[in-house]
Amino acid sequence: MDSEQITISASEIRSLFYLVKQACDDLYGPRLKDGAVTLGRLEEYHQLPVGIRDSQTAGHYMVTQTEEASYFNYAVGPQSIKQVLHPSNRQLWRSSKSPSGAISFSEPNRQSGLTGFWGLRSCDIESIKVLDGVFLGSGVKDLQYQSLRENLFILTATCSEPSATCFCTSMGHGPRAEEYDINLTEIYSADEHFFVAQAGTNLGSRILSLLVSNRSELDEISKSEAVYQAARTKITRTMDTKNLQQLLANNMDHSQWELVADRCLSCGNCTMVCPTCFCTTTYDINDLEGDNSERWLRWDSCFTADFSYIHGGPVRSSTKSRYRQWLTHKLSTWHEQFGNSGCVGCGRCVAWCPVSIDITEEVKALRTPS
Repeated sequence: MDSEQITISASEIRSLFYLVKQACDDLYGPRLKDGAVTLGRLEEYHQLPVGIRDSQTAGHYMVTQTEEASYFNYAVGPQSIKQVLHPSNRQLWRSSKSPSGAISFSEPNRQSGLTGFWGLRSCDIESIKVLDGVFLGSGVKDLQYQSLRENLFILTATCSEPSATCFCTSMGHGPRAEEYDINLTEIYSADEHFFVAQAGTNLGSRILSLLVSNRSELDEISKSEAVYQAARTKITRTMDTKNLQQLLANNMDHSQWELVADRCLSCGNCTMVCPTCFCTTTYDINDLEGDNSERWLRWDSCFTADFSYIHGGPVRSSTKSRYRQWLTHKLSTWHEQFGNSGCVGCGRCVAWCPVSIDITEEVKALRTPS
């Protein structure tokens, strides 16, 4: 559903925050921590990063505290909704042996209450769709992911200040989310400060109805649309996706793979900040008596040598082969595996690469004959 748009004053955002928090068992959102806008549990309204702006380019991320009262004048930070839906470390099961020798197995309790998110962006919403294909649509369902996914409340924010690393429009979406419970577009200037809100679900509509708000006038809707259109023009980084699958399949021996491998540190930063990379490994914990065992799942990266290890050694022993695997899977074979691209154009891998490798520039280079 898409309800009528309503106008919320800046002073009402505090009330909206607590209404959303009251509706959810847990609420996650942006916080300023360790010099970055990070994703974490929100307990109080004052945790929101008011007046924060960020600067992002290849290999560079920095935030600045301003005197502004704006709530969403920054782009995405290093963390995404993946941190909650697909945690970096989680228990899969536990086994115990009784004194009689009987062995019992148990799994962690699955999420039952509503998990809320505040201030997600279009690329975050698109990444959920990608992860759905991985964990729910590929034959074997991840039940822990499913239990979280089925109990989400999402408040999105239209990007007004996309970073120089963003290229979401090249991937067919953004900078305004298309699916949400509530979407906010912030109109901020020296003369006025308000939000145009729209509910996308019945729960979102019920929450908005509890605010002191008014149906948006045409002028306010026009200003909201202007924020969206201005943000689109600010996204100047692009990726040409035309015939991209065929391009990658035909250029497995392109000289660019050697050039990027000379720079790549195989650190795995790109896979850690990527909102859709999902590779994992498992490990076991056993007590000294052998009576209790646990199996845990944790993130892994295709950039590590051990990731492709089989008897006799790793399949991909060189940095060149590992970077090629990551890029071709993300942009090409992901289509064959899940029916869509594995990239949402958030630009996190560009900003957080310590040697400034830019995925969009790599694609451009592959379009140049070797």
